[in-house]
Amino acid sequence: MARKSKKTVKTATSKRYTHYDERAQEQLANVVNYLLDEYGKISMDWLGNLDQLALNYHLMFLAADALETDGLIVTSRLGDPMRNPAHKILVDAQTAINRLTKELGISPLSHARIAKNETESETVAQQKLLDSILN
Repeated sequence: MARKSKKTVKTATSKRYTHYDERAQEQLANVVNYLLDEYGKISMDWLGNLDQLALNYHLMFLAADALETDGLIVTSRLGDPMRNPAHKILVDAQTAINRLTKELGISPLSHARIAKNETESETVAQQKLLDSILN
């Protein structure tokens, strides 16, 4: 299968989410730009995670808007006060966003782990080289 160029994938991802909230599109554009800067490409394997990330950014912003408009407590169909269902949607979306950013390596914690693993790998390789020279 032929690989898509950076430009082709970036264009495909930017056109892919036009039906989502503009803030979600902006967040996803930031993620795509970060991945391009960090890795020089958008792997086709990441598109599923990017789709999920876009959807959850969209849901997060919609839920936040609903909470802002309707408040934390709403009235049920029976007339009883209840927690706004948008609250659960917001929390679930934020949880999914945290998981997906870790999977893509764009959270500060995952970025630190990647850097640590690269440093440890370099140290092991240097030690093996030194051992082979000395032995």
